[in-house]
Parts: sequence; structure tokens; C-alpha cells
Amino acid sequence: MGQGTISVTFLDFENYFNTISLPALFLLKLGINENDVQALGSYYEHSHMRVIHADGEKPAKIPLHRGVRQGCPLSPILGGVVVNAMLRWLDFKGGGLSQGDVVTITLCFADNSTLMTINVHDMKVLLACVKSYCQWAGVKINIVKTELTGYDYKRQYPLDLNNLQLGNGKPEIVMPWDPVKYLGFRHTITGDLAFERYYVRNKSLDTIKQLTKHMYHPQQMYWEVQVAIIPNFRYSAAIANWDSKDIDKLENLWMRAFRKAWTVNASLPDVTFWVGPEQGGLETSKARAIITSETISLMNQCLCLDDELRQVTIQDMSQAIAHLGCSTIAEAQAELQWNGEAWQQQASLCHRFRACTSRGMQIKWTVIQIADTPILINGLMNLMPFSKPAASNEADWREAQMWLREMAGMGLHRTESIMDGMTLILPTKLKFKISARAKSLIETVACTVSCTHSRIQDVR
Repeated sequence: MGQGTISVTFLDFENYFNTISLPALFLLKLGINENDVQALGSYYEHSHMRVIHADGEKPAKIPLHRGVRQGCPLSPILGGVVVNAMLRWLDFKGGGLSQGDVVTITLCFADNSTLMTINVHDMKVLLACVKSYCQWAGVKINIVKTELTGYDYKRQYPLDLNNLQLGNGKPEIVMPWDPVKYLGFRHTITGDLAFERYYVRNKSLDTIKQLTKHMYHPQQMYWEVQVAIIPNFRYSAAIANWDSKDIDKLENLWMRAFRKAWTVNASLPDVTFWVGPEQGGLETSKARAIITSETISLMNQCLCLDDELRQVTIQDMSQAIAHLGCSTIAEAQAELQWNGEAWQQQASLCHRFRACTSRGMQIKWTVIQIADTPILINGLMNLMPFSKPAASNEADWREAQMWLREMAGMGLHRTESIMDGMTLILPTKLKFKISARAKSLIETVACTVSCTHSRIQDVR
């Protein structure tokens, strides 16, 4: 994806569940049993509504000719059946993004749908299909809330979307570096989540301002802080890609809010809010613990069904392991535990999951695969074990490990990727950065490690 183009449309259906055409609910072509269709028809044949006045008077019934019944458990399912007709049609048209064997064209949640294509022409075809679907289903697109965006990753330039329209309306065009709001969090098409982090910080600051000189009981205000600030952070914690610096700043804001809630001065130690009741504290969850918990929960959601999302997640996890130059999941976890890196921004959810869970726990990866099953043959990090030789300097050993990880991050995942015959060739951009001692360590260790095809005899 980093070398191609992408165009995305965020559709917003207007009052979707109340405007669906009733005939659209009863299509035999969707594979629904004929008896079920007749039962649905009878169920809706005499559907109506009435407004009961305050004095109990019941006016005449108002027949319903469109929309599903409000409050009926069947309504969300029926609404999904109708929108599924559109999704199937769009999938048939093609033009979506490829991730391994999975092609993604649409993402749909309730009445919000997202279309994704690899070029503008395919998006034009899909928008024409959406227009026809709306006419058939009796629904409308809220053109004011519908947005278009597109980006050429290779040229790092926005796509020209001015010729795209939906019916007689033109959706708003959003630049690739400007945020769009999708399912409640803010991000750009280029993958920048800084806007979401900025939003979370600002909401925390707004709450702090409202706490100034409050007249309520401290315990009431402490509960208010817990409800107004932390859930706002928790909602996107697994997605927003926080690093150590931003986490520390955010927790400092939380401390300010807690002190204002309890009307105590700044000299009160932060530990008062973090430790548990047995130590006299309030046991407030720390941001890193929330991120870890939410990341694990989100990963479980991605893997719980045997569907395309699970397939894509497993592919992404394999790439995240290979990105470390490791051969197995167990090796990757051990590598991260040994290295002990600080919290930093990660490339994807799987990278974040891999980093979060390697800090203080052992994960049984049976949902993905057995921990010791090789994802990669002769991973680059196999060259250097974690335990250094007695004669080696710890700092030099860690530097050598760091440069191997750097090479793996450049896409040189396997030992054979940097082999020329029986010589291990360091990338040109690293040759002048790596210290002589670290290079000597890599050479010493590499020349004692057997590869699949040959034994390394030199490092250059």
C-alpha cells in the first residue's frame, strides 16, 4: 500500500433505518427462504404508529410505508440485510485494496459505510452503484457529511477527486493530511493519528478548566474525572499510537484533574492516586495499563471470528514478527523483552500488540499459531543470541543487536537477504554508522552460525 494509490469515500446515510423501502426488505434474490419472506410481509403489512397524548387519548393509527419498526429486535438485522445487497454489488464490481489474499472494498458499521479503491476511476464506478442502490432501497445519502479523500503514496501527493460526485451532489474533499472522523476517532488517510491524541488531550484540559473552584464534594468530582477523562482516552487507546512522551504528558494532566477534584495542592505525591487502597491510595489505572488492556481486547475482537479480518490480522502479525528479523513468535517476544525498549509509536495494531504484551507477560499465541512454529526461516536476529559471550562488552553487544534490528526494519528479514556467496554484506547506509566494535561482534558471531546454504566466512 505504501507504493500505490488509494481513494476513500466515507458515506453517511440519512436516517437510514426509518427510510428503507419496505419492498426492498422482501427480496427472494438475497437467498431468504420464501416462507420467511411471506412471514415478514405479513408482519409489516399492517404496521403503524400512533402518538399517545399525555391524557391517555389515542389518536388514529398512522400506517407505515417505509422504514423498519423502532424498538423491534428484528429491525437491525433487516436493515443489515438490505445494506448487504449494496455491499455484495460493490464487491462484485471490484477495485478494492489487496492485503495478501484478501481484497477489501467496503467497511460497514450500522449506517456508516466506507468505500476504498486503488484508483479514482474505480471509485467513480462504486459511487454510481451507491446512487442506484439508494434509489432502489429508498434511502438517501447525507451529502454534507459524506467525505472523499485520496492519496498517492509514491509521489506523496493528493489524488484529483474533483470529477467524483454522488448523484447530483459533490461530497466534501478532504486533503490526505487533514483528519477524518471514522467510528469516533480522528485520523488521516496517511495513517497520522496525532489529531486523535490532540483531541484526547484537549478534552482532558477542558475538564480541568471546569473543575476550577468547584463547589461539590471531592468524591463526587473525583468520580466525574473518572467518567469524563479516562473513558475518553480508553476509547481509542489501542489505536491512537501513544509514545512515552505523550503518555507522560497526559498522565500529568490527569494528576492536575485529580488534585483539583480533591482540592489538594500540587505538593501531594502522584503515587497517592496510583497505589491501591491497602497502601492508602486510590488505585487509578495508569495509561500504559489501559493501552495494554485495550490493545489485547481489540486483538481478541480481530481474531474471534473465522473471517477476512482474522486472516488479515494473522498476515499483519506475521509481518510484524518478520519486521524484527525473528523466525518465530516466541523469538520476537523474547527479543522485545531482552531489549526493553521504551514506549514508542508503532506501525500497526499488531506491532503495538507485540510490543505491549512483551513488557510484562507471556502470551499463548495459539489463536494465531504455536509460538515455536517458524514464520520465517533463518531470521536475521538468529545471528546473535541474547546471552553475550563473557569477553564481550554489554553496550557493544546491544549496539550490534540494534543494527541487526535496523536491517530487519529495512526489509532485510532473513540472513540470506544480506548474503553474497559466503560473505555477509552490510547495507551501505549503515556501514558508516555502525561502530568498529559492533561490526566486529557481528562478524565474530555470524562466522560461527550455520545458514541454510552455507557458512558465513566474512562480513563487509
